[in-house]
Amino acid sequence: MAKLSFLSHNTAERRDYMIRQQSLHLYNASMNRSYAKGIEIGEARGEKRKAVETALNAINLGLSIDIAAKISGLTADEVNLLKNNI
Repeated sequence: MAKLSFLSHNTAERRDYMIRQQSLHLYNASMNRSYAKGIEIGEARGEKRKAVETALNAINLGLSIDIAAKISGLTADEVNLLKNNI
């Protein structure tokens, strides 16, 4: 029934309808990409925060910077900066 209603419109109305549909699809696709990118950024930040926490715990236990770096996945320079900022 909806398709018959659509086909009964004149050419200009069908064109306007199709343009609106395309713009809605593009908008939804854009929003989905933005949402996925936000999730990706949030996960990366969480992983980095966990790595920093792990490195700080290792330093507080008296482990060397090299071992703390290997455990956390951070570089030795990053762990050294953390240690100097404690």
